[in-house]
Amino acid sequence: MIPKIEACLAALDAGIPAAHIINGTMSHALLLELLTDHGVGTMMKPSTPDETYQAQPLDALASRLDANVNVELG
Repeated sequence: MIPKIEACLAALDAGIPAAHIINGTMSHALLLELLTDHGVGTMMKPSTPDETYQAQPLDALASRLDANVNVELG
């Protein structure tokens, strides 16, 4: 997953307005991502100057998610 994130960040740094990560094993995933409002993947886009993100500890973020989260560090 890290190479996918790095590729998205590189695209955003190069000026691309948004980058998408989609599941390549799902039928018609590309069409669903591009042609529906809901989409099926993850979209990354650069933040605007008025948007701020305050870093939080991983435990705090994981506790806010509905799904189980497995994080490998290192």
